[in-house]
Amino acid sequence: MTHSLKDSLLIGTALLTILGCGFGLGRLSPVATPPVAPTVPAETISDEVLISLRNSLDLTTGQEKEIAPHLDSLETEILDSRRKALLRYYQQLLKFHTDIAPKLNPRQQSLLEANRKLLEKEFLNRFPSQS
Repeated sequence: MTHSLKDSLLIGTALLTILGCGFGLGRLSPVATPPVAPTVPAETISDEVLISLRNSLDLTTGQEKEIAPHLDSLETEILDSRRKALLRYYQQLLKFHTDIAPKLNPRQQSLLEANRKLLEKEFLNRFPSQS
């Protein structure tokens, strides 16, 4: 069975049309967006978690009382973790200032030193026990 040139062109055109439609539909379909991280302030995390659990699990008052110590522990751990991360952040910034100072000209060094003093003041305000 032989195909004519006209049949071959018709088949090729049909395949290209199908491919183009598939590509077009693929571009039009919505792309799944990644879930957004929670933006709850750390100081209210136990309240937010309790509200979420209450809504999703239908907790009884007794169950809420039973999990209260766990929520307090969670909040303490999160606040401690946050404090440690901030402490490390400030320490790394101060080290960075020390590392780059020799690579700067005198004017830049004086500006960096002024910035460093502001950073140290902020550091001592947030972490008075670290002085």
